[in-house]
Amino acid sequence: MTNIGIDTREDRMKDVRARSEENYNPMIVDPSTVPDEKRVKQLGDSGMTMDRRYPFQHQNSIMKIVDWRQKIMETLCLDKQIGKLLKYSTPDALDRPDLTEDESYDLINQNIFSYRYIPQTVETQKAFISLGISGFIPQESWRQFSQQFTMGYIWFYILNDISIMNTDYGDRRDLLLMRVYDLFQDSDDYGMGHIKEGNLTELFDQNNKFGGYVLQMKVIDLMR
Repeated sequence: MTNIGIDTREDRMKDVRARSEENYNPMIVDPSTVPDEKRVKQLGDSGMTMDRRYPFQHQNSIMKIVDWRQKIMETLCLDKQIGKLLKYSTPDALDRPDLTEDESYDLINQNIFSYRYIPQTVETQKAFISLGISGFIPQESWRQFSQQFTMGYIWFYILNDISIMNTDYGDRRDLLLMRVYDLFQDSDDYGMGHIKEGNLTELFDQNNKFGGYVLQMKVIDLMR
């Protein structure tokens, strides 16, 4: 059987560089932060600006949403198991060949979306993962620690056509959920500390033509 455990990889998205408070020119972009043309097009088509630096004075979680969303999408599309479960609709999806890098990025805006995606009428049976980032509110009870904290959520909407639910290794939606959870639970790439599961609910759409889950991950960050 295919090993669907953790597939460790270096984070391919560069960390947000510290912005200078003085002599900042927003028109100057460090060439080392410029992604390749394919990444710019495919991630940019989803409405996100790649690796661009803005002269904002705040650095809290709300100001990091663009970077977080980019990092999450790239983590999803480059994962081997997620890639095969999204691309191949057959029961032997996990036994099929690994995706090439180009095939992995092609999943963006086809199977992986930066916003909550509700599938309309589709000609082929597919599986989808879409994102949401919301619900950030101040944690007033923590004021005694002399810093303000905020808590919010990253949402993963996992849906697949009921007709391709079954695979040789279990329900496709379950396998996708397990992999997403394994990639992001306890991650220290978002906010302060580690993100944790907040809630999990089933999700059905279009008169039960699509089934899956909504996974909510809790993020804590400083208000700065």
